[in-house]
Formats: sequence, C-alpha cells, structure tokens
Amino acid sequence: MILAMIDKMDIVNYYKNIATDEESMRYLAIHAKRYALLLKIIQHIRNTMHAEKINVIDIGPSFLTEQVQSLLKNDAVYYLGYSHPESRGGHFPEKIILDTDKFIRFDLNDVQYKEKWISVPSGSIVILAEVIEHLFTAPQLILNFIRTFLEKNGVLIVQTPNAVSLFKRIKIAFGENPFEMIRENSQNPGHFREYTKKELLSMAGGCNFKIIDFFYSNYFELHPFNYKAALYRIAQYTLGKSFYDGMTIVLQKNE
Repeated sequence: MILAMIDKMDIVNYYKNIATDEESMRYLAIHAKRYALLLKIIQHIRNTMHAEKINVIDIGPSFLTEQVQSLLKNDAVYYLGYSHPESRGGHFPEKIILDTDKFIRFDLNDVQYKEKWISVPSGSIVILAEVIEHLFTAPQLILNFIRTFLEKNGVLIVQTPNAVSLFKRIKIAFGENPFEMIRENSQNPGHFREYTKKELLSMAGGCNFKIIDFFYSNYFELHPFNYKAALYRIAQYTLGKSFYDGMTIVLQKNE
C-alpha cells in the first residue's frame, strides 16, 4: 500500500487474496469505508506534526493496524491488545502481517486494577477504533490509562457505534432488544455497552481531554446492500445525523 491508498475499494482489493475466509471478507466489506475514513484522519493529523518520526499506537489490532503501518512507514506503529486465538476473528485474520516486535500484550479490562497498568511507549497518535463497546470496563478508566502514555498535545482518535442509531430505535419501538446477548466466549466479546454523543463528550471532558472534533458517519457498509438497505439510508439522511450508525471523536491531551 502507498500513502495515497485511502479509497475503500483499494482496501478491499488489496485484501482480496489475503482475507479469503468468509468471516474476514464480510467484515472487510462492512468496515472498509470506515478504515478509509480513519486513514484520512490519521494522515491529516500526521501532516500537522513536524517531528521527523513519531510513535503511533493502535489499540485493538485489525486490518487497520497493517494499513497504518503502510501509511506511516517512517514512524513506529505499535499495537496493543490481547492475542487469544479466539479474538482474531474477521477483523484480524491470520494472514495479516504485523511487526511482532511492536506488539504490546495487555487486556484493557485490567485497567480496573491500577496495579496491573503497564508501561507503554509514549505515543503522538493513539487509535481506539471500535474497541470501547467490547469492554466491560468503564471508558473513563480506559481514557485515564491512555493519558499515561499519550504525549503532551498528542491526539487520541476514538470510534464507536452510535447507541441510538435509527436501526436500534426501530428495534426498540417493536419491543426488540437491539443489542446481542453477552457471549459465552469472553475471549471474543461482543458489545457490552454502546454510547451516545452526549456520553462520549462528557467522558472526554471529565478525563481532561480537549475535544478537537466530533462527527457522526454512516461508515459501516450495509451488507448486502438491497432495497431495504437503501430505504434505511434514505431515512437516516432525512432524519439527521444523530440517527447515523457510527461516531468519531478526536481528542487532544490537556495538561
């Protein structure tokens, strides 16, 4: 991959002979647009930093980690998470090539216990994309842990689903629970808790982060895309952005 490869179809095509299992192909089809958006955000932030080389930390290894490694070839890209085989799934297939020397093994749920906090290389950019909803630990604890290794004026990018998207409101209106049951396999967790814009902004401010940007986006592709999916998108665009499926918040560390 090269610096200019930030189009979702380029990402899909890059992995077509790599992520060949059905789960990975489906995951990539849904998330490629989100990855393209994230890469643009990361590239923009990196362009504002004048240091010759920086550390970037991607929390929760995925397709994105490899893409960031390729995007920022002259920087050190670390990735943090636990490496249970069950946790790989469609977001992190076996054939993805990552720099194992940059892997930091840590279960974020352990930030509940301060004595378990680990030392992490300082980072100018930290990425926390589609992670907090998979944790049963309070996001405030996660944000305070990240503060320990985010450099002064460093940037944290958080993505997470919108807990009150149109789909979830429809499900609730019909008496259905829009959230999956807690999975029996704790090493491959689903969504324990999703959040609203108000909650994200409140948590960020409470943890002394400066809010640089916030926006809703329909960066999850509807798969398969049929007439029902098209009608759903039209309804979202008509009702407004607070009904969109995803949220991104960009934060800067305050001193």
